[in-house]
Amino acid sequence: MYRSAPLFFLYSLSVLLALSWTVPSQACSIPVFRYALEHWAASPYTLIVLHNKPIPAHELEDLKRRINGANVKVEYVNLTGPIEPKLKKQIEKLGDDLPLPYALLKYPDHPEKAPPLYSGPLASPRLDHYFGSPSREKIFAALMRGESGVILLLEGNDPKQNHEVQEYLEREVPKIIPELPLPMPTEEGPQLISIMPLRKSFTIIRIPRTGEEEGLAQILLNCEEDLAKEKGPILFPVFGRGRVLTSLTGIDLMNKVSLKQALEYVCKACSCQVKELNPGVDLLMAGDWTLFLKLEWGPMPRVIHPATEPVKGIETRKSPSEPVTELRAPPPENLDVAVVRDGTNELPAHPKKWRPLYIGLAVIVIVLVLIWIRSRF
Repeated sequence: MYRSAPLFFLYSLSVLLALSWTVPSQACSIPVFRYALEHWAASPYTLIVLHNKPIPAHELEDLKRRINGANVKVEYVNLTGPIEPKLKKQIEKLGDDLPLPYALLKYPDHPEKAPPLYSGPLASPRLDHYFGSPSREKIFAALMRGESGVILLLEGNDPKQNHEVQEYLEREVPKIIPELPLPMPTEEGPQLISIMPLRKSFTIIRIPRTGEEEGLAQILLNCEEDLAKEKGPILFPVFGRGRVLTSLTGIDLMNKVSLKQALEYVCKACSCQVKELNPGVDLLMAGDWTLFLKLEWGPMPRVIHPATEPVKGIETRKSPSEPVTELRAPPPENLDVAVVRDGTNELPAHPKKWRPLYIGLAVIVIVLVLIWIRSRF
């Protein structure tokens, strides 16, 4: 977060290009959106709770209920005890009369000098808007049913412009989808671990900036430097387990080339399996992302003829002309999948096999960082 999106995106593409030259034998035939969904655990946000006396057990349980399984880690800081120096400076800026317990919500890898996403009383209902919202339930549902991604339309101040952008998406996305790459499964490299079929499809979701979606809007507006100053609509492609790829605004807002490049990125073969070397910021949202990993093919369906074999508890028709009813559909014949494993956050296929790749990635990143630092001075 708080990074220059074009610069970071360029660095990431450089890494991916270098990998394609140095490790061709490690090619991956899984699209980015599916590899991210199966392997990339969402990074946790940090909720710092400031207090000066023990918090009652019922309030702790209430906070757990409010977070509702979202990717948040809670850190309790007693103001009467020792405080880490950097955090102490931040607390001093808040003043002396804080309504305790007081909450500070931060992004994963939040920069020291950046203000928190939320700063206010822990009991405030406004904080709940950061933990979840109806739109995030829609995002989770879309990604879990196998969508390639979700395109968030964060509304601007002009309703007419918001409507124009939505019409643009509904008109252009169906034209772009047939042109997007989708790698063919191979026996080399990582394999699919879910039976969910691969498909190219995107759901468009409009996000207002106020009300129940205020927290999500603030998370999106502050995920890149100076983005909060934008008063018009903004597009955010989301994939994997709620990872925001980048933002499209200004001249890129209704630029078909820019939109196509973003959608191509999530559909192409995943050439770099390390999440941190890919562009994007994880959303704060609840949901069990391992549910789809627990799906499995059952036995072939038993065919029931309602006319001769009525099922207890199920109303059936007695006409012999009625069609055969299948209790469970068989798996698609054209679906190439791997055996389903137990769901976990990270499921590397061959850890030892990929170790040289990780070392090479680390070297490339260090070189890029040094080049960037040198260019700044």
